[in-house]
Amino acid sequence: MAIGEIAGSIIILTAVIWLGTELYDLIQVKRGIFPKKSETTVEDIKKLRDTGHESLAVKRFRQLPEHKGIYTLKGASKMVSEL
Repeated sequence: MAIGEIAGSIIILTAVIWLGTELYDLIQVKRGIFPKKSETTVEDIKKLRDTGHESLAVKRFRQLPEHKGIYTLKGASKMVSEL
């Protein structure tokens, strides 16, 4: 395999994984299991964390208008664990 083929495979695999997680989130929002991004509150983030969806809790924490662009992934993870 050439380097170009390996790089292309990695890019495609990354896109497939990203699309899969976004589709999963969308389905869970439609089912009412996860709150909509625009309607997420701190209580929803605590609930997500406590039900084992910590990565989504961190993602939604970083998407809150008052936290957008302020926290790094590591900092947001620490804040979510302290909620």
